[in-house]
Amino acid sequence: MKVQLVQPCSSEQYSKLSGGRYQPLWALCLATYLRQQTKEIDIEILDGELIPQDELERRIDGDIIGISPTILSYENSLRIARLAPKTIMGGPHASALYKEILTNRSEVDAIAIGDGEEAFVKYVLGEDKEKIPNLAFVNNATITRNTNSDFDLEHAPIPDRSFIDMDLYFQNYKTNPTLNGTSRGATIYSQRGCSWRATSGGCIFCGRLFGGLRSRNPKDIWAEIKQLKEKYNVDFLWHESDSFTSDKPWLEKLAREKPQGISIPSMIFARADQLDQETIDILKYIDVKKVFIGIESGDNGQLQRCNKGVSPKDNLRAAELLAKNNLELLASFVLGIPGETEKTLSATRNHITELSQIAPLGLLAPNILMPIPGSRIYRMVLQHPQLGPKYKGKDILNLEELTRDYVNNFCQVDYNRIQAFAREITQQSSSKTWAHGLK
Repeated sequence: MKVQLVQPCSSEQYSKLSGGRYQPLWALCLATYLRQQTKEIDIEILDGELIPQDELERRIDGDIIGISPTILSYENSLRIARLAPKTIMGGPHASALYKEILTNRSEVDAIAIGDGEEAFVKYVLGEDKEKIPNLAFVNNATITRNTNSDFDLEHAPIPDRSFIDMDLYFQNYKTNPTLNGTSRGATIYSQRGCSWRATSGGCIFCGRLFGGLRSRNPKDIWAEIKQLKEKYNVDFLWHESDSFTSDKPWLEKLAREKPQGISIPSMIFARADQLDQETIDILKYIDVKKVFIGIESGDNGQLQRCNKGVSPKDNLRAAELLAKNNLELLASFVLGIPGETEKTLSATRNHITELSQIAPLGLLAPNILMPIPGSRIYRMVLQHPQLGPKYKGKDILNLEELTRDYVNNFCQVDYNRIQAFAREITQQSSSKTWAHGLK
């Protein structure tokens, strides 16, 4: 029996999500856990960040295909599913639209909602679908969704990177705009979930799967980092946790467990309101060099409307702390929060200037708000009297059209103006830029 885990290519009008620089952790986690449960199955990972779509399709020969689509790669995912004897999907996009997908697409046999490890492995091993947690499927023309169960991260295996050719990713990594002298980058996950989402409902544009925050065992994290250093000579790490600084007791334990002689510079995501000198000291001790903060807007009203839970003052204070401690600030902004006006855009421009005067931005990422399925913004679109009928029940979504429709109906400046504003920011900034949603 052969199982293939496929990361499809994005649609032609969009660039690759990572440029083939970072390894697909979702596939590595599933492959590793499946191998841990059985040695009798041939497992292959195919990454559309490295392989063109037509070649991906030629290489589909597995008995079961696992796919984690995004809104950008979903149509290519369906092309792959039509070639497979059995297809199970997972990840945020498939989880958010499982009803629509199972209703509209007979080529998709099942969907793993939320944590995929147990659902995927049990499905591959042929267990009774009715008893597999987190699984959704069609049963007698009716969609069945089984009970939810969180995967125990305390005992999650270290992802086995021998399933992929790491050198291919290192070659692409050299085009990374955040390089700063590094050449062999890798991704690692330490946590799943977001404490802010669990307590407040989260930012309205967030389409993440997990609510409550769960963390891996610090000893396992350091064992993985040690392996990345010694086996693959990795010289930069990107921790993919939504907010690495959310759980200070866990962060303190992670620092205490750090082994001597293991040091890889790293980047984390953090919330501005979670940074204080004590936390900064811990980050420096565990080799964090870059801190990516979602600044989102320079207008306090806009931050409140998107339920960010921070203020511009929080952002400025965080920038001062990072600059004082020689940590690099990477900043992202969300343009098109509901109610966006020329005045709020101007406040964002001014805020960028303030931040850059305090701490030169290592990266500036202006993003036009995209109503991703699973987010509250997407639910607002579905509830809109004009837009709802257009998008309800759909599983194939044109992201640019969806974003344009959203902006033009929820903001006081239109999509073209916001797009032009984002370009203005990137042209005026001396920072490296990473502009999503821009052409």
